[in-house]
Amino acid sequence: MKINRMSKLILIIALFLIAIPKVDAARILCTTSNYSDMKAKAYKTNFSYEFIQTEDNDYYFEIYATGLPEGVEISYGGITYSYKEGKNVIQLLPRFEGGKTYSFNLYAATGYPCVGELLYTKKITLPKFNTYSLYRECVEYEEFPLCHKWYKGEIKSYDDFHKKLDAYIKSLEKEDKPQEQPKEKNIFEKIIEFYVNNLVITVPLTIIVAGGIVFIVIRKIYLKKNRVKIDI
Repeated sequence: MKINRMSKLILIIALFLIAIPKVDAARILCTTSNYSDMKAKAYKTNFSYEFIQTEDNDYYFEIYATGLPEGVEISYGGITYSYKEGKNVIQLLPRFEGGKTYSFNLYAATGYPCVGELLYTKKITLPKFNTYSLYRECVEYEEFPLCHKWYKGEIKSYDDFHKKLDAYIKSLEKEDKPQEQPKEKNIFEKIIEFYVNNLVITVPLTIIVAGGIVFIVIRKIYLKKNRVKIDI
């Protein structure tokens, strides 16, 4: 009985001793230099997205990882994406919704230094898709800002959308309406306008002319009176 207990104890100690070198080896391999090298490899992974719109007006985004290097894994949503020879582009699942930010963690893969260590987190913000761009009204007025596919503003409601669309249509009608041509002015109106617009010149000139006329009239009156006296 004692021998069996002793055997079990020895077996447990042996297994423990066997496990120690593996743990120590993993720690020794994950030096600062190796960790920096693995981070540099993770940074080489490129992320991109594509907007998908179906014939049934179903819409979503697909996200892709390109150039995932050997020894680096991507973890998202309980799925691990690893390097595969000959496969440069990896589609990440599931379908993604616009207007949100998603985070993808990159780890060191099994069999490489710093296995399981977080190397890099890539955040991707997808643009918000404007569902109003699918409306029938936007077919005719696609230049209307609220009809843009990636409109960033806030549309409170359908009534708010139509209120702003009506104002936009009225502004277009106002621009298209031909403006009345100004009535041609006659010579007298042109003289009056010139006089009013050039008072600095016309007022002194008027005073000089009026003074000259008064002088001539007075002079004629004076000469006429003098001629009468001479005749007497």
